[in-house]
Amino acid sequence: MWRKIEQRIVKWRGVLITAPVLAGLVIVATSGGLFQLLEWAARDQLVRFRPREAVDPHIVIVTINESDLTKIGKGQIPDGILANLIEKLKAQKPRVIGLDLYRNLPVPPGDKELIKVFKSTPNLIGIEKAVGETVESSPILKELGQIANADLILDADGKVRRGLLTVKNHEGETQESLGVKLALMYLEKEGISLEVVDPDRKHYQLGKAIFTPFTGNEGGYIGADSGGYQILLNFRGALENFKTISITDVLENRIPSGLLKDKILLVGATGQSSNDFFFTPYSSSFFTSPKRIPGVVIHANIISQIVSSALEGRPSIKSWTQPIEWVWILTWSFAGATVRWQLLQATRLKKNLSPIWANINASLVPLGGILLTTSYLAFLNGWWLPIVSPLLALTGSAIAIGGYHSLELQRQTRDLEQEKANLEILLETTTEEKADLEILLETTTEEKADLEILLETTTEHHVQVESVLQDRAEETKRESERKLAQFLDGMPIGVAVIDAMGRPYFANQKAQELMGKGVVSSGTVEQLAEVYQNYIAGTNQLYPTEKLPLVQALRGERSTVDDIEIHLENKIIPIESWGTPIYDESGNIAYALVAFADITERKRAQQELKQAEEKYRRIYENALEGIFQSTPEGRYLSANPALAQIYGYDSPEELIETIVNIEHQLYVDANRRNDFIRLMEEEGGVSGFEFEVYRKDGGIIWINQNARAVYDDNGVLLYYQGFSEDITERKRAETQRIEFTKQLYQLNKANERFVPREFLHLLNKESIVDVQLGDAVQQKMSILFADIRNFTTLSERMSIEDNFKFINGYLSRMEPAILENNGFIDKYIGDAIMALFSGDADNAVKAAIDMLKRLTEYNTTRTRPERPPIQIGIGINTGSLMLGTVGSPNRMDGSVISDSVNLAARLEALTKYYGVSLLISHHTFLRLNHPLQYDFRIIDRVQVKGKSEMVSIFEIFDADPPEIKDAKLATKSIFEEAIFLYNMKLLSRATQLFKDCMDINPEDKVFQIYLSRCQEAQTNDP
Repeated sequence: MWRKIEQRIVKWRGVLITAPVLAGLVIVATSGGLFQLLEWAARDQLVRFRPREAVDPHIVIVTINESDLTKIGKGQIPDGILANLIEKLKAQKPRVIGLDLYRNLPVPPGDKELIKVFKSTPNLIGIEKAVGETVESSPILKELGQIANADLILDADGKVRRGLLTVKNHEGETQESLGVKLALMYLEKEGISLEVVDPDRKHYQLGKAIFTPFTGNEGGYIGADSGGYQILLNFRGALENFKTISITDVLENRIPSGLLKDKILLVGATGQSSNDFFFTPYSSSFFTSPKRIPGVVIHANIISQIVSSALEGRPSIKSWTQPIEWVWILTWSFAGATVRWQLLQATRLKKNLSPIWANINASLVPLGGILLTTSYLAFLNGWWLPIVSPLLALTGSAIAIGGYHSLELQRQTRDLEQEKANLEILLETTTEEKADLEILLETTTEEKADLEILLETTTEHHVQVESVLQDRAEETKRESERKLAQFLDGMPIGVAVIDAMGRPYFANQKAQELMGKGVVSSGTVEQLAEVYQNYIAGTNQLYPTEKLPLVQALRGERSTVDDIEIHLENKIIPIESWGTPIYDESGNIAYALVAFADITERKRAQQELKQAEEKYRRIYENALEGIFQSTPEGRYLSANPALAQIYGYDSPEELIETIVNIEHQLYVDANRRNDFIRLMEEEGGVSGFEFEVYRKDGGIIWINQNARAVYDDNGVLLYYQGFSEDITERKRAETQRIEFTKQLYQLNKANERFVPREFLHLLNKESIVDVQLGDAVQQKMSILFADIRNFTTLSERMSIEDNFKFINGYLSRMEPAILENNGFIDKYIGDAIMALFSGDADNAVKAAIDMLKRLTEYNTTRTRPERPPIQIGIGINTGSLMLGTVGSPNRMDGSVISDSVNLAARLEALTKYYGVSLLISHHTFLRLNHPLQYDFRIIDRVQVKGKSEMVSIFEIFDADPPEIKDAKLATKSIFEEAIFLYNMKLLSRATQLFKDCMDINPEDKVFQIYLSRCQEAQTNDP
């Protein structure tokens, strides 16, 4: 036994050596992450190859695309329009609304309306960005606890394949993602809540789904960031896999009522200008460039995965542990080596597949196909199996075993040649061996005879096999009939069959239930109605046999009836029955089949419909609203008394006889009738359609009309029907309200000119009416001071009127630069501007650069002697300040109090001393998100008056003329080294470097200042 085992080991030693070595190399490379990108790409391909899933019935996406923004006329949805949108969505009674739009800052007009809507919509969820570069949420929604995070996780190749369900925000609180929060709110109404399965491993159950966190080494991932609670995304698809409606359709009331009831609504941008697009597995293609998917669609996929998993058990993406994946790789390595080795050992295959590439293909192609097919089928069931690493192990072992086989063949060839030489010597010296060979030949002949006998035996066996196959075919037929009977028994309608002679043959379970009995084999065709108690509906008269659908089917006729009742002992069942003949291969009727269903509910519904029609007639006659039917040509077919009364007629009959042309006799504006007809043709109905009409007495009233078009079965328009309501009083009140609102709006706009809206928001006030003396808030902000150089000299040359025109012209050009960069002007101090920025410090710097560029453009218009070009200095500092109201109860003013403000003003004054346009403090410089995107240089360290702290100041010279900017960039490194030497008291070397800078840019005043300082210091300390 051990000898046989040893022989097998020797025979297969190539496979036993090659397969583990190749598998080990692949496992080491995999553990090092070498194949991570390839495994991701393979998974992406599996996602794209999956059959397209159905549109998710739980989710509707309200899209905001470029055409919507064009129609609105702004790059962002204003607060007022957004408030209107949410109100219209609320009217449809969705279960939950997700707002995938950042609303940390107001987008006028309409911010007050939006705040009111936020407070009155408890099922509305807003977003904030909690990871990396954060974006705050709406303060109102934050206070209400209606906030989720909108962060998405990108893999190293920039694609989204994982979903972030929860994460800790900058305050250390665990916050749910938008998808999770909306899904849990939706499922809560279904009676499904989150349950803890394993608190240590963070396993949670939600309905039919078990959620496990991403650990960083699933599938093709090696050591990935697993922060927060992540899962692998099982995408449903791109935008086309979700029901979508545009914001324009919602705002213009073009969506049917009930469409959004109990749905999850996601409101998000899908236009290119939003830049909210991401790469996903659907982004790659062999023939087209990668396409990105809107972020709102990715949130929809997360919601879809959670909800469909909880409700329907839709599988999540799972993967094996690393040890099992190693076994998987080793298995395919052995498979490649084994199959290739067997092909190489088979003599017949050696002849047919002698080329190396053919031999390799014969082993790799089938195995590779099995590997890919297995991985694909596993992925369809929610398992992500490695593909690249086992495929490499399979290929490598197959190629390596070929090399081993070649070496083995060379060794065997050498051994055979040696044996051949030994054999020739043996043949020459031994004659007995020849006799033995002759005996062997005779033995071979006998074996040939035995082989012929074996062939005859095989032929007899073939006959037996055919007999067995025939028996199996009969068994398969019986099995098919059994399965058909099971299928028919599972149908929700009754099915019965009689043969060509009229004898009952089969009745499924539902048929026996409805008829109260099974197959009565002794019954004849004439007795069918009596045996199965079939009566004419509403009578005690047996149903005529010749009219039974089953009997008509025996005559080759198809029929349907719904006037049969089955009378059982305790109840009567009305049924609808369909008869169909079944033909044999010769075209003769072999069976008759009848299907029938219990129509008790339909009969009840018909009775209820009749009652409803009678009720409608009573409502029609007594309704307070006008009800009508009219022809497309403009005549009334019917009208109720209320409509006649609204239009001032004594009766409906008088109205119908008098009004023969609705467009000209009723409508004050005939074009509105054309609008009515157009909407009917395009949309099939109108809702809230308002127009003016003439009453019988010549008076004019306002009508609100809801109507729809009625068509026959062929799609031909029959008439319009609808409701009319007199809204004259409402329109009059509405006109007064609009006028009042307009006046109030103008008053508010006038107030904003004196008290910035941003000032009120920072004080958390909705209106200037709410502001009280002493209201204050502490904020960290950037302060910008800007002042015109030598303004006194300029103003002396101008009259008072020209002074005001000049100041207003200059300030009106500077203000947009501040507003466009999310700042606001706190006050004008003569020709000086003081502006505040509550966001990033970059906003203040960008605003200053923009102001200087606008000033350059403005100076192109000031070329005359009496209109010389002007220069300004700008100083920016960032720090804490107190913003509030000061004064007395009768006279208040907004003010800012802080040392940070004083430093900003000091920096503005220093711009003139250094001969530069823009200086910022190191407090501002350190808060810049990307300081290297600006052209800057350090200028000096100064001491603020009254403070011991030294402040470093920097010049930002992006707005300088190109030749000056180039000179400053050319001297930047030399200048910075010179300042370092100057501060180290190495004055001689510093002086030389400052002179080098002067040689390059002699007009730079900063170099001159430092040269003077060096000379003064050397004089005082020789």
